[in-house]
Amino acid sequence: MLKSLFNRCRDDLRIYDGPTPRIKLLKESSGRLRFLEPDEETKLLEAAAEPLRTIILVGIHTGLRIKSEALALQKTDVDLARGFLTVPAAYAKNGRTRTVPLNSTVRAALARRLEKAPGALVFAKRNGTPLRFHQEGVPDRL
Repeated sequence: MLKSLFNRCRDDLRIYDGPTPRIKLLKESSGRLRFLEPDEETKLLEAAAEPLRTIILVGIHTGLRIKSEALALQKTDVDLARGFLTVPAAYAKNGRTRTVPLNSTVRAALARRLEKAPGALVFAKRNGTPLRFHQEGVPDRL
């Protein structure tokens, strides 16, 4: 995401005019998975405003894919009373409906979000239209 933001600022907004070439992704070894440390997670969540903060929490605590699964969640997919959410087959990577348990952190965040969410989608703009991510990985403005 940082690479995309930097390149966009440089190319489209002309914020940076230095001699730096376009930023490229580094190859990541397939050996070790990278997980957020607790302090990194705290800093990330503190820096994020709503609804991005709740989207991040859903991703961290449930493992949902943000673009294809979390942003497609409808209010009817979330069952706070029983403590789970359902990812419909149409949005799941493997094409199968699955049920994901919610811990108390995500349950509380989703409860707050559901109160404020306009329309049928959990994550939507203020006018109720779907929240989408651009190709660069940058979310729409709310």
